[in-house]
Amino acid sequence: MLYKLRFEVILSVVFLSLLIGACAGFRQGYTESRFKGKWLKVIDGDIDSRSGYKRLQIEMEYDNTIKSFVEIKGLPDYIHVIDLSNLELIYLDEDKTYLLKRGFLGVNSELFQTYPVKEEAIRRFTAEDVKRLASVRRPEVDISRETSRPYDRKKKEGHRFVVTKEKVTLSLSQLPQYENNFALIVGVSHYKNIPTLPYPEKDIGLMQEMATKIMGVKNNNLYVLRDPTKAEIISQIKKVTRLANCYNNSKVIFYFSGHGTAYAKKSGGKGEGYLLPIEADPEDISTTSVSLHEIEKLLARAKGEKVVIIDACFSGKGKSILLAGKPYIAIKKVTPIFHTTILLSSQETEISTYIKKKGISTFTYTLYEMLGRYGPILDKNKNGWVEAKEVTKKLRDFTDNYAVRFANKHQHPVIRGDLDISLAQHP
Repeated sequence: MLYKLRFEVILSVVFLSLLIGACAGFRQGYTESRFKGKWLKVIDGDIDSRSGYKRLQIEMEYDNTIKSFVEIKGLPDYIHVIDLSNLELIYLDEDKTYLLKRGFLGVNSELFQTYPVKEEAIRRFTAEDVKRLASVRRPEVDISRETSRPYDRKKKEGHRFVVTKEKVTLSLSQLPQYENNFALIVGVSHYKNIPTLPYPEKDIGLMQEMATKIMGVKNNNLYVLRDPTKAEIISQIKKVTRLANCYNNSKVIFYFSGHGTAYAKKSGGKGEGYLLPIEADPEDISTTSVSLHEIEKLLARAKGEKVVIIDACFSGKGKSILLAGKPYIAIKKVTPIFHTTILLSSQETEISTYIKKKGISTFTYTLYEMLGRYGPILDKNKNGWVEAKEVTKKLRDFTDNYAVRFANKHQHPVIRGDLDISLAQHP
């Protein structure tokens, strides 16, 4: 009797699995005529029954290969349903089309071929996407300002540098701004005592656009510090928190792009994470730099929500330094204060990388893309805002994907604190 019962249970499970697969297959085949031969935009702001996103969902439910492929690479820009067995996924930022083929009775497809985006497809793109693809194929180059503060280390002859950068072509929609939202954006490139960083200038430009267009910050509530001192950073945080406290339900956004390091007063154990201003001295970090703990304490003066975004690292490489004559030490786990979300660009042992062809830090660019482009997809509760909890997984996956692709390094952002805090609106 027991064996018979087990057999019936197994049979029921098999039957249910076949039924689910059949339903997915029926849906995939039944709807094919509506999409066949069309180049459908996957991310179109308004996701409805006509969008490519809906078709992509159908394909992913039916085909595990497509599901895994999209989960690893991220959402494509366009999907082209050739027929029931052939599908193209188009990624504009790579100028690549991935052709996936299924056998006559197959459920799971295989990646059959990869090739540049065809002219036949380009004719179906929006004007904005045509420009975007053109910029990938023929990068526009502009020259950043030359530093007026040459890097001078151990009394060596200073030098000047020029950075060539591909322009970021994604343009964000202007969404409502609010009197009670404030942002302080800090970028440090031209250090006096440690190596310069070429990309924070571009980082803070993207962050300014995010703050004023999709994070709800009015232009006169936006404060930007380029190459500031420690005193200037502290003073400006105090000013912004004081202004925010004049409003109910205020929000303060703090962003930093520059070098970081770890410092411990006593040898052994973990140290405090420090952000390095322009005068940072590797031989006197605690006096010349500002700790994450100190920044959090200053921001705690604001009564409302706080969002802290750090594009730096603490591993001793990349956007980080090792202290003079001292080995690498790990930083203590950053535990955000009440009503605070903190986003760190990488784990404590990882490097925060750059996308050199775009002239920008990987994490900042990924955050810009996630919040500015994928908002409608990420907003699971459909309240018009993307909360920290809704972006956490995709931000980690996409950042790592870009870091591996462009820098051959793994990079996993860390998001902690109050994950119900909203980060950005979407159209």
